[in-house]
Amino acid sequence: MDSPESADEPLRSPRGPDLQYTAEVEQDIDDWQRTGIFPFPELRLYPEPQWRIFTATDLRLIHHIASVSMDMQLKGYSHCTIWTARMPTFLSIASSHEFVMSSILAFSATHLAWMTGSSETNNLAYHHRGVALKGLHEAIGSFSRQSSDAVLASSILLSWQATEWRGWASLMQGTFTVINAMQSWKEESRFLDFIDEHLTLPSSQISSPAPTTTIHTENFLSLERAYDAIGKIRPYITMKEDELRRTEELMAFLQHLRDVLVPTSEQLFEVLQPLRAWLFWLPTTMLQGSETDPIAMAILAQFYATALAVDPLFPVLGGAYLGSLSAAPVQEIDRILSSRQATDPYDEDIQHAITMMEFPQEMVLTFRDRLDYPGHHFEATIAQHSPYQFQDLSLGSKSTTPGSSNDPPSVYQHSLEDLSITARRSRPQYLEPSPRPSIRGLEERTFAGFGMADSPAYSPRFVHEEHCGAFDNSSWSYNGGEPHYDESASKDKQRRVNDL
Repeated sequence: MDSPESADEPLRSPRGPDLQYTAEVEQDIDDWQRTGIFPFPELRLYPEPQWRIFTATDLRLIHHIASVSMDMQLKGYSHCTIWTARMPTFLSIASSHEFVMSSILAFSATHLAWMTGSSETNNLAYHHRGVALKGLHEAIGSFSRQSSDAVLASSILLSWQATEWRGWASLMQGTFTVINAMQSWKEESRFLDFIDEHLTLPSSQISSPAPTTTIHTENFLSLERAYDAIGKIRPYITMKEDELRRTEELMAFLQHLRDVLVPTSEQLFEVLQPLRAWLFWLPTTMLQGSETDPIAMAILAQFYATALAVDPLFPVLGGAYLGSLSAAPVQEIDRILSSRQATDPYDEDIQHAITMMEFPQEMVLTFRDRLDYPGHHFEATIAQHSPYQFQDLSLGSKSTTPGSSNDPPSVYQHSLEDLSITARRSRPQYLEPSPRPSIRGLEERTFAGFGMADSPAYSPRFVHEEHCGAFDNSSWSYNGGEPHYDESASKDKQRRVNDL
């Protein structure tokens, strides 16, 4: 589908994103463009997007995320990761909701940026997040029963990519509001299991903590338990360089966490970024290969177990909902290893892996017990003036605007009542794909002008609503790769906007 030229197109750069092209991938995409046939029929998308409307770069991003998902599916590891089992559902919903596809493109680019360390690929993810946020903003304004799955899908995908407090908090508040608004028709949703699971989570204020926040004394025991348990597996992996390195990184993270003393929600959330990045991106790396080493699977379970141990320590963040993401993968890894043990009970690596699973199993049981504890309040209460406050919603950046609050932004708001009324009034909508902002020539264009040189785990900059999809970075200057926000430039720009 042809799209008009957009002023929101990214800026040119002498280098392009590193999208990990191979001869085989290039041939797949050429065939895909020529025939319109999706290269991964095993994912069983229904309905399928109209593939011919996408650029080659878009198709490469879809190809990447779909190929990873299919690889996990064929190996039987889809449920050992947080996201690969859900990707076919996301892609199917994206067939009629362009902002969901933009969320997927951003997710895929973020994964590739994590794999390659390419700042240009990170910039590409940043661009697509802006387009997705703009579309999500508009979809919230016309929320309906028919669009609710799309709004939820985009919210989930964008919250998974969030690397700064304000954007994540707004997305999480919005997600819970949408879940509550969907209660009367949740049985129709493709995310019924997600909805039911998240309605059992402890409600979180998702707000700024006391002036100084630290881990309560009684909670140090779980961190000590995690550190000691992970330390005890080192004798099993002394000859496995990658697994040993990852274990040492995880222990260093726990060591730092035990000493953490930070004053704001924003900084608290940043402390958890290495763990969040590992949870989303490390599993598919560790699970690749024809027959994954059982020791590698048990090491992966330690990362999930660490998330379960950390989950209750920061109630102001709702644990960043790490526990809800991590319990099921631990159980699936345990099931696979137990099945292998039944088939080959004398394999030494499998025996060691089973022993290494004791701590992850313990953390899952503790997490489930905490959810069932009768003294805990689990109703997913949402602030009456809740989610999707877009004016200051970041695309995965840390706000450095002078005087910015640590609380979620509060300019653009839709309450649960607002969404419910809108949904009741809406007639059925059978949406055609909305026009995509044109990014023709993307293969020759990159996004250095966005200035995103950070890794995906500690991603870039603050973005104002009016620049979603059109990221004017004139308020930023760069010295030695570090950003500096020029408040006067921002005010001048705002005055120009107001004069229009």
